[in-house]
Amino acid sequence: MLCLLPGLVRAENTRVMGTSIDLPFEYALVGTEDSSSNNALFSAVQWKRIEVTDKDGTKHRLQLVASYTSSDRLSNTAMEDVAEKASVEQAAKPGVRSSTSLEVDGFPFHFIEGPADNKQYPQRMSMSGVINGALYQFSIMAGDQGLLTEELAKRVKAISIDYAQLLKLRPAFEEESKAAVVDGVLDTPLNRIRLDASTRARLSSSVRMTDAAGTPVFRVRGFSLFKAGFWTMQNLMVYVGCGSEEAYSRVNEGNFLAMNDGGDDEDDEHYVDVSVPESAILAGLPARTATARGGKAIGLRRTSIRRWEAKKDGTLYQAGLIRLNGSPIEKLIGTQLETGPATCQLGLNYGAGKD
Repeated sequence: MLCLLPGLVRAENTRVMGTSIDLPFEYALVGTEDSSSNNALFSAVQWKRIEVTDKDGTKHRLQLVASYTSSDRLSNTAMEDVAEKASVEQAAKPGVRSSTSLEVDGFPFHFIEGPADNKQYPQRMSMSGVINGALYQFSIMAGDQGLLTEELAKRVKAISIDYAQLLKLRPAFEEESKAAVVDGVLDTPLNRIRLDASTRARLSSSVRMTDAAGTPVFRVRGFSLFKAGFWTMQNLMVYVGCGSEEAYSRVNEGNFLAMNDGGDDEDDEHYVDVSVPESAILAGLPARTATARGGKAIGLRRTSIRRWEAKKDGTLYQAGLIRLNGSPIEKLIGTQLETGPATCQLGLNYGAGKD
């Protein structure tokens, strides 16, 4: 049984992105992570990491996750087909304890309880469905089954969803994108990168981690760059992040330079020919760098990857380039990453700059 300790976060009306849930226990908020990306699909995810103390004083870590994925190319019916196929596949996996279909405000949803492909949180309860043509999922991830009670299952099935908030997610990302690329300058968490006149860029991803008090502790931005060449279009992705090394290590188990931090167990998705890290410079700081090639998956086969990582006074600095082709762009960006100032901009606006 869980005890309700005074001074902790109230369990009623706990909000995770577009979801509200009344949890059957009080908890302490450890931290929050928000992520948005816009490539083939628009995707937004929020993680809330919490700690629950039982009557014996044992602390349990859980992760509340809400995700929203939309597409301009797929119809509502196509999205429902994707969701149905995923539900059938998940329900057929070994160890699933409960699987049922239900509705949330008239939208078809599926509830599932069972194992999860997550090393830190191998157990989960999830609600997933299609809302106005977009995939939506809310999950409670846990280290064991102890907290995944029948009472919690009832409350997961009774979630309420703020549809107006979900519709604001994509416009908010577009607002951030406008501010992140201005007059050929990329505003990254580490420094500003200036492009040449013939290179176009857009914000492709954005991540913000905050502590329990809501203070930013780690920030990442990713950009897609395009430049028309004589024979082909040069294509490059650059991502830059910085912040608290301690905060980063709590939620990322993989090794950034070993390139095993993707959390994907599919062999075809893994990078290959990963080099041994060598000495380098990032933002004027002593750093380590490593290179690799894309795996077997279509879209990765011809890519080359390079990453940098530096540490100073508890702050972690990271950068990466993924190149399909376009060596001139890579040289331009790489030089500025190495020689630019180490100014970690944790306060960069996320989304439209509003909570």
